[in-house]
Amino acid sequence: MVPAAWAKILATVVCLWLPTLTFAQTAPLEVNPREVNPLGINLPTRTLGGQQYWTDARVEGGWRIQHNQVTGHFRLLDATDTRRAWGTRLQCDAVWQSLVESGHIQPYRGRVAILLHGLNRSHHSMQPLAEKLRRETDFQVINFQYASSLGRVQDHATALAGVIDSLGPEVTEIHFVAHSLGNIVVRNYLHQQQDLKSNQPVDPRLARMVMFGPPNQGSRLARLLANDLAFNAVAGVSGRQLSQSWAELEAELAVPSFPFAIIAGGGEEADWIETALFAGPSDRIVSVAETRLPGAALEVQLPIAHTFMMRDARAMQIAVDFLTGDHDSTNNR
Repeated sequence: MVPAAWAKILATVVCLWLPTLTFAQTAPLEVNPREVNPLGINLPTRTLGGQQYWTDARVEGGWRIQHNQVTGHFRLLDATDTRRAWGTRLQCDAVWQSLVESGHIQPYRGRVAILLHGLNRSHHSMQPLAEKLRRETDFQVINFQYASSLGRVQDHATALAGVIDSLGPEVTEIHFVAHSLGNIVVRNYLHQQQDLKSNQPVDPRLARMVMFGPPNQGSRLARLLANDLAFNAVAGVSGRQLSQSWAELEAELAVPSFPFAIIAGGGEEADWIETALFAGPSDRIVSVAETRLPGAALEVQLPIAHTFMMRDARAMQIAVDFLTGDHDSTNNR
């Protein structure tokens, strides 16, 4: 009989491993297996690219190094989300460098748009917008994945900083498009950069940002659920920061020094539910008033729900127009 402790460990490993598998055939990588795989045995396996357990540590040319927030190990995924190597960060970096030298990883150049998903979502939720940007603009797109519920906002912002710092000098502009919690991650990243660089300007490549449903003034709904066990279990550490520790977190959020737009969800008038829960029009998660942040170059309010607003055709077009400079700066609230 397997001891209870070992049975629990085995169950945890299986739960973490099985969701990463798909049964699609992987494309061959035309390099020497020893060059690609110096970490030991690795079966190239299609994954889902990271859901709730993985955070991007480096992204370029469609490849990414990810860090598992539970086990602490790293893995290297190719552009088809196939795991090509795994182990320590140093080992994955060594494989990465060999792939750059062999031409398999092409560094980003020109303008880059970094997309950030919301709480308990994955980068797949931002995929329609990523595809639209690739199709209609000259942006190189980084669809940033982070384990939103398994770490603090500060941890996610530090991971974002690592991805940005790894971008080479060929990148001339960096733009952000974020949904919900992703906006708070970017604002904390900006705060961290201000602290690190003191009186020096933050990265001059930072150009524009579009915020989808940002809880810029915190979340009244999260505060109402602050003592709810189910909410805290699902929302995790970052969710509790939006509810129980908002005052502390808010002190570490910077206002972008570059042009930014806010897209809020909500009708013109609040119904009785919104009046009771949000004290005004809302997207059913964040109120219109909570999205506001002084200094916005563009503010738009659309009758769309929080969960899928970043997939709404009107909202996506507004985001693309703002990032490319083709927008009306009139306040549309």
